[in-house]
Amino acid sequence: MSRNERGSITLPVLVLTPALLMVGGLVVDGGYALTARQRAFNVAEQAARAGAGAIDTASLRAGDVRLITDCSRPEPCAQELAAAYIANTDDRLVGPVQVTGRTVTVTVEARRRTVVLSVIGIQQLTVQATGVAEVQRGITGPEVP
Repeated sequence: MSRNERGSITLPVLVLTPALLMVGGLVVDGGYALTARQRAFNVAEQAARAGAGAIDTASLRAGDVRLITDCSRPEPCAQELAAAYIANTDDRLVGPVQVTGRTVTVTVEARRRTVVLSVIGIQQLTVQATGVAEVQRGITGPEVP
Protein backbone atom coordinates (compact mmCIF):
# COMPACT_ATOMS: atom_id res chain seq x y z
CA MET A 1 0.00 0.00 0.00
CA SER A 2 1.49 3.34 -0.99
CA ARG A 3 1.49 6.44 1.18
CA ASN A 4 -1.17 8.28 -0.89
CA GLU A 5 -3.69 5.45 -0.36
CA ARG A 6 -3.61 5.61 3.46
CA GLY A 7 -6.99 6.61 4.89
CA SER A 8 -8.81 6.19 1.57
CA ILE A 9 -11.37 3.90 3.20
CA THR A 10 -12.27 6.53 5.83
CA LEU A 11 -14.53 8.63 3.60
CA PRO A 12 -16.83 5.77 2.50
CA VAL A 13 -17.04 4.52 6.08
CA LEU A 14 -17.95 7.99 7.33
CA VAL A 15 -20.70 8.26 4.72
CA LEU A 16 -22.09 4.73 5.02
CA THR A 17 -22.11 4.37 8.83
CA PRO A 18 -24.82 6.98 9.51
CA ALA A 19 -26.86 5.72 6.56
CA LEU A 20 -26.71 2.14 7.83
CA LEU A 21 -27.54 3.32 11.33
CA MET A 22 -30.66 5.10 10.02
CA VAL A 23 -31.74 2.03 8.04
CA GLY A 24 -31.26 -0.13 11.13
CA GLY A 25 -33.25 2.38 13.15
CA LEU A 26 -36.07 2.28 10.64
CA VAL A 27 -36.14 -1.50 10.80
CA VAL A 28 -36.06 -1.76 14.61
CA ASP A 29 -38.21 1.24 15.52
CA GLY A 30 -40.48 0.73 12.51
CA GLY A 31 -41.20 -2.79 13.75
CA TYR A 32 -41.99 -1.44 17.20
CA ALA A 33 -44.26 1.20 15.64
CA LEU A 34 -46.14 -1.44 13.64
CA THR A 35 -46.61 -3.52 16.77
CA ALA A 36 -47.86 -0.47 18.69
CA ARG A 37 -50.29 0.38 15.88
CA GLN A 38 -51.68 -3.17 15.84
CA ARG A 39 -52.11 -3.07 19.61
CA ALA A 40 -53.82 0.33 19.39
CA PHE A 41 -56.14 -0.99 16.68
CA ASN A 42 -57.05 -4.03 18.79
CA VAL A 43 -57.81 -1.83 21.81
CA ALA A 44 -59.86 0.61 19.70
CA GLU A 45 -61.94 -2.20 18.19
CA GLN A 46 -62.57 -3.86 21.55
CA ALA A 47 -63.42 -0.53 23.21
CA ALA A 48 -65.93 0.21 20.45
CA ARG A 49 -67.49 -3.22 20.95
CA ALA A 50 -67.63 -2.64 24.70
CA GLY A 51 -69.35 0.71 24.12
CA ALA A 52 -71.82 -0.92 21.74
CA GLY A 53 -72.81 -3.20 24.59
CA ALA A 54 -74.67 -0.32 26.26
CA ILE A 55 -77.99 -1.19 24.66
CA ASP A 56 -81.10 0.50 25.99
CA THR A 57 -83.21 -2.54 26.93
CA ALA A 58 -86.46 -0.57 27.01
CA SER A 59 -86.04 0.51 23.38
CA LEU A 60 -84.98 -3.01 22.44
CA ARG A 61 -88.19 -4.44 23.87
CA ALA A 62 -90.13 -1.84 21.91
CA GLY A 63 -88.55 -3.11 18.69
CA ASP A 64 -85.87 -0.46 18.27
CA VAL A 65 -82.18 -0.63 19.06
CA ARG A 66 -80.64 2.38 20.76
CA LEU A 67 -77.50 2.94 22.71
CA ILE A 68 -77.50 4.51 26.16
CA THR A 69 -75.83 7.87 25.60
CA ASP A 70 -77.15 9.69 28.67
CA CYS A 71 -74.39 9.18 31.22
CA SER A 72 -76.57 10.48 34.09
CA ARG A 73 -78.65 7.28 34.03
CA PRO A 74 -77.86 4.50 36.51
CA GLU A 75 -76.81 2.13 33.69
CA PRO A 76 -73.39 2.71 32.19
CA CYS A 77 -73.51 4.66 28.95
CA ALA A 78 -71.65 3.72 25.76
CA GLN A 79 -68.97 6.36 26.27
CA GLU A 80 -68.25 5.15 29.81
CA LEU A 81 -67.99 1.50 28.78
CA ALA A 82 -65.60 2.27 25.92
CA ALA A 83 -63.48 4.62 28.04
CA ALA A 84 -63.37 2.04 30.86
CA TYR A 85 -62.07 -0.59 28.44
CA ILE A 86 -59.30 1.74 27.28
CA ALA A 87 -58.41 2.65 30.88
CA ASN A 88 -58.18 -1.03 31.88
CA THR A 89 -55.55 -1.89 29.29
CA ASP A 90 -51.95 -1.99 30.37
CA ASP A 91 -50.97 0.48 27.65
CA ARG A 92 -50.93 4.26 28.00
CA LEU A 93 -53.50 4.89 25.30
CA VAL A 94 -55.59 8.01 24.91
CA GLY A 95 -58.38 8.89 22.55
CA PRO A 96 -61.91 10.16 22.13
CA VAL A 97 -65.08 8.07 22.13
CA GLN A 98 -67.90 9.21 19.85
CA VAL A 99 -71.43 7.83 19.77
CA THR A 100 -73.57 8.66 16.77
CA GLY A 101 -76.92 6.92 16.57
CA ARG A 102 -76.13 3.21 16.88
CA THR A 103 -72.45 3.53 16.04
CA VAL A 104 -69.59 3.79 18.52
CA THR A 105 -66.30 5.14 17.15
CA VAL A 106 -63.14 4.99 19.24
CA THR A 107 -59.87 6.58 18.14
CA VAL A 108 -56.81 5.58 20.11
CA GLU A 109 -53.39 7.21 20.02
CA ALA A 110 -50.26 5.48 21.25
CA ARG A 111 -46.78 6.88 21.67
CA ARG A 112 -43.74 4.65 21.47
CA ARG A 113 -40.25 5.73 22.51
CA THR A 114 -37.63 4.96 19.92
CA VAL A 115 -34.62 2.78 20.56
CA VAL A 116 -32.25 3.44 17.68
CA LEU A 117 -33.70 6.56 16.03
CA SER A 118 -33.21 8.52 19.25
CA VAL A 119 -29.56 8.74 18.24
CA ILE A 120 -30.53 11.07 15.38
CA GLY A 121 -33.05 13.05 17.45
CA ILE A 122 -36.33 11.18 16.89
CA GLN A 123 -37.38 10.45 20.48
CA GLN A 124 -40.83 8.91 19.93
CA LEU A 125 -43.23 7.72 17.28
CA THR A 126 -46.98 8.32 17.47
CA VAL A 127 -49.47 5.88 15.97
CA GLN A 128 -53.23 6.18 15.71
CA ALA A 129 -55.99 3.62 15.16
CA THR A 130 -59.77 3.79 14.93
CA GLY A 131 -62.31 1.13 15.83
CA VAL A 132 -65.99 1.22 14.90
CA ALA A 133 -68.86 -0.92 16.18
CA GLU A 134 -72.48 -0.67 15.16
CA VAL A 135 -75.35 -2.22 17.04
CA GLN A 136 -77.45 -4.50 14.86
CA ARG A 137 -80.77 -6.14 15.56
CA GLY A 138 -81.26 -9.74 14.55
CA ILE A 139 -78.95 -12.31 13.08
CA THR A 140 -80.66 -13.21 9.82
CA GLY A 141 -78.94 -10.64 7.64
CA PRO A 142 -78.11 -6.99 7.29
CA GLU A 143 -80.66 -4.69 8.81
CA VAL A 144 -82.58 -2.52 6.36
CA PRO A 145 -83.42 0.93 7.73
